[in-house]
Amino acid sequence: MQNDGTDIEKLLEQRAEIDRRLFEQHARRLAVLFTDIVGSTDYFERKGDIEGLSLVHRHNQLLFPVVESHGGRVVKTIGDAILAVFEDPLEAVSAAVEMQEVLVEERSRPGGMPIRIRIGIHLGTALLAGGDVFGDAVNTAARVVSQAGGGDVLVSEVLAREVAGSFTLTERGSFQPKGKSTRLRLYAVRWSGSTEAQASRSQDSAAIPAGLVLELGPGPRGMRVLLRQQGIRETTVRRFIDVEVTPERLAELTARFKAFMD
Repeated sequence: MQNDGTDIEKLLEQRAEIDRRLFEQHARRLAVLFTDIVGSTDYFERKGDIEGLSLVHRHNQLLFPVVESHGGRVVKTIGDAILAVFEDPLEAVSAAVEMQEVLVEERSRPGGMPIRIRIGIHLGTALLAGGDVFGDAVNTAARVVSQAGGGDVLVSEVLAREVAGSFTLTERGSFQPKGKSTRLRLYAVRWSGSTEAQASRSQDSAAIPAGLVLELGPGPRGMRVLLRQQGIRETTVRRFIDVEVTPERLAELTARFKAFMD
């Protein structure tokens, strides 16, 4: 038994040394940037796969050089998204702004393709290995871009602190990333077309028709369904109905809803 304990201690020491060497050789403080084409699923459905592929190809053709001109590296594409990394956070944000500006020009030229993207950037420690990038910083950047709208350049708070003196930032609130214990505060980078992005979001909100919305929440006898009247500017609780929902049934409904949203 004593030998077993000694062997475990040696293995743990070796593991600690391996971890240390991996971190020294592969860990970098990087600005991790994700892009995502807005409405690409709908575009593929309406125009067909060939036109959809042409859109993605044009997107890459326009944006890859922007990444490289700012000292960044395109790690890979994931469907219609770009994953890129930058050692300089200022260059990462500059590249993001230029990407949006390049696409404004593309959309405005005769025959240009209607490419709109959202961009999210986070600054943190990531591991570079085998031409790929791994780590919590990558996962967080993916969460940031998921909160962006068309034309947005959203950055995490840690990155915002690094670039605040060089860019005009607008606080965009916070959200709870999946799998995280704390909320993440976001900031939008102002650029020449960011007012267009805001107008687009406002139009999207205005386009939502008035109607009834059901909201599930805790009630005195189990779960409560709130029946809300939704308008353009306000949401008013009209009435509520208590319903019995077992935890098992709630878990089933949640899983079905998540699968639908994914």
